[in-house]
Amino acid sequence: MSIPFKAKTYLPVLVILAIGLLSACSNPTPPVTPPSAKPSESPAVSPIPDESSNAPDRVDVVYFQRKNPCHCMAVVGDYIQTTVFLYFPEETTSGKLTLNMIVSDDKANADMVRKYKAGLFQLFITEVRGKSEKTYPVDEIWELTGDSDKLKEFVKTAIEKSLKGET
Repeated sequence: MSIPFKAKTYLPVLVILAIGLLSACSNPTPPVTPPSAKPSESPAVSPIPDESSNAPDRVDVVYFQRKNPCHCMAVVGDYIQTTVFLYFPEETTSGKLTLNMIVSDDKANADMVRKYKAGLFQLFITEVRGKSEKTYPVDEIWELTGDSDKLKEFVKTAIEKSLKGET
C-alpha cells in the first residue's frame, strides 16, 4: 500500500507541531511576584455602603493549580494575580478581598481541594457573610484563555460583582 505524497509531506509537520506543544506545556514557569505597577486608570470610588446592601463581609478568590503548571496554565494564574493586585489594592489591604493560590496536587492542601471539590486547575469566588459562605466556580475563564485582556476583564468584573453582592 502506497502512502500519498501529501500525507508524507504533512505527517512530519504534524509530528513537529505536536512535539512543540507538548514541550511548551511541560516546562514549568518560575514563580510570579506581585506586580508593582499601578493600573493606568484610577480605580472607581465605591459609594459608602448602606445597611440594606447585600455586600458580603469578605470575598475570597481561590485559584487551584498544580505545583509545576505548564506555561499555558501558569499564565492563567498570573492573570488572576495581576488582576487582583492591580485593581483591588485597597480591598486586599483592608482584608475585604483575599487571594489564595493553592497547589492542588500538594497533599498538604487536600482539605482545601475537598472543601471546594476542586480539580487541578480551577477558580472559585467565595462570598463570606458572618459564618455563612457562598462559593461560585468561575469556569468561564477557560473560554477566554487565548485573550489575556478579556480574561483579566472577566475576572475583574466577577470580583467587582461579588464585592457588591451582585452575584
